[in-house]
Amino acid sequence: MTWVISKKKKYAGYTLYVLLLTLVCLYYRFPSEALAQYLRSFMEKGYPGYHLTIREVRPTLPLGVHISGAKVSSRARPDVPLFSASTASIRPEILSFLRGRSGYRFDCRAYGGRLEGSVHRGDKDTAIASSMTFKNMRLEPFPPLAGHTLTGTLNGTVTYEGQEDLSKGTGEADLTISEGRLELPQPILIFNTLDFSDLSVKLVLKNRKVNLARFEMKGKAVQGELSGTIALTGDLSQSRLNLRGTIEPLASFFQDRRGENNIIRRLTRRHKGGKISFLIYGTINDPKIRIM
Repeated sequence: MTWVISKKKKYAGYTLYVLLLTLVCLYYRFPSEALAQYLRSFMEKGYPGYHLTIREVRPTLPLGVHISGAKVSSRARPDVPLFSASTASIRPEILSFLRGRSGYRFDCRAYGGRLEGSVHRGDKDTAIASSMTFKNMRLEPFPPLAGHTLTGTLNGTVTYEGQEDLSKGTGEADLTISEGRLELPQPILIFNTLDFSDLSVKLVLKNRKVNLARFEMKGKAVQGELSGTIALTGDLSQSRLNLRGTIEPLASFFQDRRGENNIIRRLTRRHKGGKISFLIYGTINDPKIRIM
């Protein structure tokens, strides 16, 4: 009996030794450039309009990879990154693979904050299921959205299910941006930019349409709301806008702009409750604003 136990311990020791040796060899002889090239090729095939650059890929124990200096840019403007991560780690979800579905968790450090979540491969109807959480990410380094700047600190969650063509799936985004500024695509009366302390947004994607379920902005000088839909097209920049909103100047706004009081008061007097109503139409790339 003692001999049997000793033999089992010996085999267990050999197995552990081989496993450790394999991990060490994999770590020091890891095909970093080959994996980086694979990730670039995967990006180009799935999203041909975009380009991925990676500075370094190395393994992490027990399973996973660590990526440094990852940048995504459009092929039209490769010099302007759409998203940059100083570091990112990717690990497989073992339980997902045991169930016959590949799944990965990721954790990115970017823009002074963190982006973490998971991506799963599903069946034909749900090729991708993903979720993301934004934590204290600064928006200032991002390139302008359709030529217009949005700054602040981003927090919130995004979920998505569907095909690789994102417009054909379903999803939700529940986001907040604090202590920021929104540059308007066109001036609304004398407003070119809107400073806010809190911006709360909820988006719902379904049937190739984004429903703006909530858009509430609160600031010291002004507050506002926005609602409506965005009809998605193959070229997202050409998606059609159908949005309706209001801006309400507050008491501190008039105190800070004494010379403009008469102009603003006459304009806001025409609108119920001092609110200025407007429409946003056109496309994401070329939005138009009309005062109601």
